[in-house]
Amino acid sequence: MFKPENGVSIALQSLPPTLARLCLDVERFILELLGERAQGLRLNAAASGGLDSTALTVILHCLSPRLNLHIHCVHLDHGLRPESGLDCDAARALANRLGLPFLSESRNVAGYAEKRGMGLEEAGRIVRYEFFARAREATQADYTALAHHLDDQAEDVLMRLIRGAGWPGLAGMDACDPERRILRPLLEIEKSRLRALLEAVGAPWREDASNRNRAFLRNRVRLDILPLIRDENPSFPEAAGRLAALGRMERDMDADLANRSMQRQDDGSLFIGAETLTGLHPALRMRLYKQALSQLGPGQTWLENLRRLASASVGAVVQFPGGKRARVLKNGVKFYLDHR
Repeated sequence: MFKPENGVSIALQSLPPTLARLCLDVERFILELLGERAQGLRLNAAASGGLDSTALTVILHCLSPRLNLHIHCVHLDHGLRPESGLDCDAARALANRLGLPFLSESRNVAGYAEKRGMGLEEAGRIVRYEFFARAREATQADYTALAHHLDDQAEDVLMRLIRGAGWPGLAGMDACDPERRILRPLLEIEKSRLRALLEAVGAPWREDASNRNRAFLRNRVRLDILPLIRDENPSFPEAAGRLAALGRMERDMDADLANRSMQRQDDGSLFIGAETLTGLHPALRMRLYKQALSQLGPGQTWLENLRRLASASVGAVVQFPGGKRARVLKNGVKFYLDHR
């Protein structure tokens, strides 16, 4: 069905019923996330050459006639492995076979990490998202589509639990990140279904040897911790998916509460009036505080600081990472950045 030598496209109607259903499950998820905005989307498919991103590109290609998608393949070479150039070749070959435009860039992630005194994972994440933003501007795309799937979501939930995340952040990755213009259409799809699709259509992919390097937390979770949990509950990834869906609803609720309750001041600060906070359940009050702090910019929001703010008296100032401050006033709470 997939004929690289001829550059033949894969059509939804040519797939076996189970694989066509896979594509339609992804379509349903995209429509659930974006509604009418899904029609005519310009998407950059982040293509690494691996199984997940290859399956994502194939699925989006199959859905493009139904949703009128305009797909552009984008690839970042992190320069971390001698064979990384072969990954770029594989991603380019996939784009050529599907008749999709291709954009690539190379970065020295190890050098970036050393210069800034950070770990490779953090440096790679920063460099990747910077590339996605540049590529999106170059291609005039609406979103960058990433290939995180249900198994990744289960791993992410465990990693957040290990790191001490609270609710609703514990629910895992966002399916849609409007701020960074990121879309994750596969978050409800098991990896085994993606593998079955590629095997059925004969689409090759590359294996990244670094995925078995236990120096990285995600790999330890994937290789050691998650298999033990699945021994106790084989449906744990599905449970993580349900948790993520609940988390999305609660995040939407928090954002709606924040939009109705916060006032942006001329000096850039945020203000929440006492009339809103009085009688509000403590859990909702802390969520509202967290929303305000998040809107001020990046930085951890520590639970102990939030608790301190919730019980602070008039005149108190509570500090948060990232130069953020919260001052309790008679008529409400002011959130601002300390630029000293």
